[in-house]
Amino acid sequence: MALNLEAGGRSVRADQVIACTPGLLEGGPDKLGAVRIIGSGGAREARTCVQGARMLLREYPEECLLLGPDDPVLLDGEPLRDSALVVARGEGRTLILSRWPPGATARALGHLERYLTRLVRLDTP
Repeated sequence: MALNLEAGGRSVRADQVIACTPGLLEGGPDKLGAVRIIGSGGAREARTCVQGARMLLREYPEECLLLGPDDPVLLDGEPLRDSALVVARGEGRTLILSRWPPGATARALGHLERYLTRLVRLDTP
């Protein structure tokens, strides 16, 4: 199932999209409602995607598309409301969209990876 993600003049056909609200950077380990995993794969694949995004941001910060407060993010033509950070995997690449400055984006990706690690541990019997 391919998802069409569009933002900031870029578009990608994604297998998986991870959309985060500003609640991702709030205190506490419970990010329920702040993180949505959309598309194929679960928490394990999402964690792998985010690990790749962190490396990409560290090595090539210009690859992160910084969005303004009014820039829409569309998934299959529908807006992803309240999305402050979106990571997408598809077409052999990773796309990072953020409404935060680079330092906050890097911190948010770290929070997201820790949250997804918790989900993977809960899912492992």
